[in-house]
Order: sequence, then structure tokens, then C-alpha cells
Amino acid sequence: MAYLNEIAVFSPTWEEHLHHLGYVLQALEQAQLTRKAGKCQNGESKVIYLRHAVGGGDIRLLPSKVQTVKDLATPSIQTTVRTFLGLTGYYSNFIENNGTVTSPLNVITSPKLPKKVMWNEECTKAFEGLKKALCQAPVLRSPEYNQSFIVQTDDSNTCIGAVLSQLDEKCREHPI
Repeated sequence: MAYLNEIAVFSPTWEEHLHHLGYVLQALEQAQLTRKAGKCQNGESKVIYLRHAVGGGDIRLLPSKVQTVKDLATPSIQTTVRTFLGLTGYYSNFIENNGTVTSPLNVITSPKLPKKVMWNEECTKAFEGLKKALCQAPVLRSPEYNQSFIVQTDDSNTCIGAVLSQLDEKCREHPI
């Protein structure tokens, strides 16, 4: 049994949006799925969607999440480190080289190690780097399918990653 919680419909113009919205509503009806009108938001320029602020072609971290990250104290036990890694993992698309940066923190959460973490300079560098990356995260943008895409890849002994981006109207690169 599947449970569909949220659907986001976005379009470059109002006319296209009405067309896309009609298509989605028709597909829901054909699948015999229901929706609660009281939970629907229509015609919004910005919305909160899956714990992100979305609108105007941008996807941003929620300001409340940024402040929470800024206020985090250095973890001292594995559970707290894992919780922090869960947060950074959820927002990993905002963090360049996330797998490499998180590697020292992943090492100290091994079940073979004591619950009280053996914090070191490498862990501090990773922790502070992740906090900074989340607080100064680049804005993700919606893809422009009529534009060229840029694919950047990176790998190491501990991870592999890729970033898909495009240039904006001022030739600045944005992850999408």
C-alpha cells in the first residue's frame, strides 16, 4: 500500500501551470486517488516542500534549519554524530563533496568503537565544514531543459559523487 504525501507542480508560466495542474489532477482521478482540498496550496510563488523553501525556480534550505545548524554543539556520543550525519545526508545535495567531508564522522560512528566518540582535529574540521556548507549552501535551481547541462564527477577511496549544474543568465554556475 502506497501513501503519497505531497505533489509539487511548478511551471515557467501561469498558462503552462494551469495545463500541468490539469494533467496532474486528471492523473490522480484516473488512479482513483483522493486529495484534501484544505491541504492544497494553489498559485503560490513560494512554498515549503519536503523541508525546503521552493519557489521562483530556486530550492533553498529553510532559514529555521540554518539557524539550528549554526547553534549545534560538538557531539560527544555516537548517537548525536549519527543524528547530525542524518541531517547533513538529507541536505547532501547542497554540500560539495559530501561523502568525502563526512568520512571522518562516519568512521567514529562504527559499532565497533565506544559510544563516547574519540573526537579529533579531523572530526572538528569535518563538523565545522559541514555546518558552514549547510549555512552558506548554494541555491539549487530548477533545470532549464533547453539549456546545456554541466556534469562534474569526483571519486576517492571512500566515496563517489556527481553534481549536475547549469549556467544562469550571468554565466554563474548553479547546481540543479
